[in-house]
Amino acid sequence: MVRSSKELLGKVLGSCTLEQLLGQGGMGAVYLARQKRPSRYVAVKVLLPDIVMNSQMQAQYLARFQREADIVARLEHVNIVPIYEYGEQDGLAYLVMPYLQGGSLYDVLVQRSRLPLDETIRYLSSAAAGLDYAHMHGIIHRDLKPANFLLHGDGRLLLSDFGIARILQDEMSATAGGSLTVAGTVLGTPHYMAPEMLRGEQVDHRVDLYALGIIAYQLLSGQLPFQGETPYAIIAGHMQGQPPLLHQINPAIPPPVGSAVQQALAKNREDRFPSGQAMVQALSAATPIAVSTAGMDANNAPTLLPSNPQLMAVLPGSPFSQAGTPLPEERKLVSILFADVTEAATFEEALDPEDIRALMERYYAHVQRVISDHGGIFEKFAGDAILAVFGLPRTHGDDAERAAAAALALREAMTSDQAFSECLQLQIGINTGEIVATNNPSRGKYDVKGEVVTVARRLQQVANANEILAGERTAQAARTAFVFGEERRAEVKGRKKPLRAFPLTGVRQLRQIDRPSLVGRKQDLLQLELLKSRTLEERRPQLVSIVAPAGTGKSRLLEEFLSRLDPLDGFQHATARCLPYGQNLTYSPLRGLLTELFGSKVGKSQVIDVFVRGGNTPENASRLAERVLTTLSVEEEENSDRENIFFVWRLLIELLAYQAPRIVIFEDLHYASDSLLDLVEQLLHPRTQAPLLVIVLSRPELLERRPTWGGGRQNFIMLTLEPLSQIQTQELVGRLMTELTPEIRKRIAERSGGNPFFAIELMHVIAEQGTGKGNDAEVDILPDTVHAAILAHLDRLSLQQRKIAQIASVVGPTFRSTTLHSVLSDLQPDDMDAALDALFMSNLIVPAEEESYTFRHAIIRDVAYGTLSRAERIQLHGKIVSSLQPFAAEHADEYMELLAYHYREAVQLARQSVVPLELPSELTHALNSWRRRGRGSWLDLNFP
Repeated sequence: MVRSSKELLGKVLGSCTLEQLLGQGGMGAVYLARQKRPSRYVAVKVLLPDIVMNSQMQAQYLARFQREADIVARLEHVNIVPIYEYGEQDGLAYLVMPYLQGGSLYDVLVQRSRLPLDETIRYLSSAAAGLDYAHMHGIIHRDLKPANFLLHGDGRLLLSDFGIARILQDEMSATAGGSLTVAGTVLGTPHYMAPEMLRGEQVDHRVDLYALGIIAYQLLSGQLPFQGETPYAIIAGHMQGQPPLLHQINPAIPPPVGSAVQQALAKNREDRFPSGQAMVQALSAATPIAVSTAGMDANNAPTLLPSNPQLMAVLPGSPFSQAGTPLPEERKLVSILFADVTEAATFEEALDPEDIRALMERYYAHVQRVISDHGGIFEKFAGDAILAVFGLPRTHGDDAERAAAAALALREAMTSDQAFSECLQLQIGINTGEIVATNNPSRGKYDVKGEVVTVARRLQQVANANEILAGERTAQAARTAFVFGEERRAEVKGRKKPLRAFPLTGVRQLRQIDRPSLVGRKQDLLQLELLKSRTLEERRPQLVSIVAPAGTGKSRLLEEFLSRLDPLDGFQHATARCLPYGQNLTYSPLRGLLTELFGSKVGKSQVIDVFVRGGNTPENASRLAERVLTTLSVEEEENSDRENIFFVWRLLIELLAYQAPRIVIFEDLHYASDSLLDLVEQLLHPRTQAPLLVIVLSRPELLERRPTWGGGRQNFIMLTLEPLSQIQTQELVGRLMTELTPEIRKRIAERSGGNPFFAIELMHVIAEQGTGKGNDAEVDILPDTVHAAILAHLDRLSLQQRKIAQIASVVGPTFRSTTLHSVLSDLQPDDMDAALDALFMSNLIVPAEEESYTFRHAIIRDVAYGTLSRAERIQLHGKIVSSLQPFAAEHADEYMELLAYHYREAVQLARQSVVPLELPSELTHALNSWRRRGRGSWLDLNFP
């Protein structure tokens, strides 16, 4: 262990020689160093945890440093300190960064105490841009403070120490038995820690926004909002205290600015700003003279779509909190988008180098925005080509559609940008398939290679200028939402058969899906019809939430209900559709709702007319209408005006319901912003009587975000759709495809587990294969659409829950908690029970006989098993055999078949690998033991 930071002077770490100690703190020391190649001065931070670690702790600590440094080093933003190099040498973890001589924001505070409002906002704008960019990529800092913001020579702030402090904090916390303090020191910087962090709760990106609010308060007032002689006094202030009003400390601060800072410091994180940019915008709006936010990179404005959840924390909601964290190596179903510039050499030859650079920067800005908006990540920039991946590290369930939508949006962005004219056109290829996602430090975050990438690249190469070519699996998975042209054939070197390629031509106006007659939902339909009648009779709003997993028939039930409306009742209905991607405006779904309420040519005059007929003066009606229409362009959640937004929309819908009974539908509300969720809940607090029926369609993820959704409110009902019975599923399939034999219908029903979407997709694949007329049809298939839907469900689980589901899939269709615990021996029984309860509540498993569980659908087990690499499957089969050995010794006949199954699976997996895989010692020892007992013939494994 290094006793003094000065001992390292003269030491060579990587390519750097440490020459001078610049500073040190509790987590490490920073040195001025000379880098050999390229020759330059750099700053080297050496992490020196102030704790004693045994060899195992040291190894775990260094391994984790390497993983998280891999991720943090990939952040490329003008407001984040870049990491040139990082590694571990002689037990020392280090990072190499640029040597910035401008000091830090802390130094500015020391010199000047407090700053003018306009300068403060410019600093915060710069800080928020980097912070939001990191949050967009799933990274939470957790230790934000002025000393971590370094000053560049051009005046902008650069955020440093992203994520690395978390590693040391966790090690120290573990050493202290999980307590908040080590030797009387609070982990983290208590002056800047959010209440939920101090309580030890699960945190999200809003702890950083709270800290940014503290910094804003400090810059404007010259003091911290919560002070005390001990850390515990400071903590008490965060938990319960209220800071002095800013304008009382600094009279130059307008009260509205102080109110915005107070919102950033809200005890309840739900009441804070959703992003740093939103906070800066609120401060600017509250400033008497508009403040320039130069330094805020518009292209990096946060969409809060986590694209990199393998980090210390992730953003809230489904998105996913503490979920979506992939294992170090996993098999994933992804869609690859390859795009390249046509005739790049000719284009570059005709332009000045400065023009080329400007155009390419503009091109990459379009790419970054479009890919991020659609939930993809960049895996490679090669020359002018870009490779984007959808479904990594987290599956969304519709990644083929996201890739198709991104391709169209990218093409539209390029063709509509006058800067390009026709001098820069794209060829785009999209392909869908399985990869093994491996975290590879030498190449970046993930290795992404294989046939799926090769085919995407080939499709891009054979596409015409401004053409998008999709592979067969992409076209099949996205067929209901997008229009594809006639099939083309493309030769690929090394492939025996030509590629089937389909030109992507556009988006369908209406999703093309099967509409079978309603099966098994009579009681649910009756509930909706009763609510409709009650709405008319009582003339007051009613709300019903239909909550069920993907594919269970929510939309089909609603469609049937709407088709049965009696014209004499006079009901008019309109829908707000929440999309999983591409809607960057907070209230985007309301645009579609307004169009359906008024018609395609809705204008201000029509909205004014509604308010006038409701008793408002023309002047007041005009102001209300303006507020309604302005809402549609809100880019961030302007919390300062939320109540006004809620008021005008509730009033508008109530007045429309007065004029004619209304059914307002919010489709896929689990995708909605928090502000839109709040608005929908406000509709449940009517001030007047009006025949209004609000119907919400959502997946269970909504209840994860809002566990008390609808609770305690009058006139609220929640319908949860249960899986269809096997008889109902067979009836559904039989109506759609009459030529299927009863046996095939039965097998489809068993495999789909009562999910109508799964059953229909299986039926489609069987029909395409032309094997549905006999009993030998292949039912054990896994359509990409079904695969993606289940994989997205698994990706929303916590890492622990996901691991248990994967191990259970190796055990078999039915499993016991005791077997799982024997494999995960370090997991406490209570934690195991809690994880199994969570899997049950997630509709992934169901209780079976004798304290065992089974997967709800056979397909769920197949997908969970398929996420594991072959090597990990082999190891798990071996561990399960080891756990069964003691029981098999006493009950040989009962366990022999089960043991043989795991032996066979492991051996077959080992033999499938091109590179030989060794069998676990548990397997070979058990095999030898059974052979000695004369029972080897039972296994029939043909070991060499």
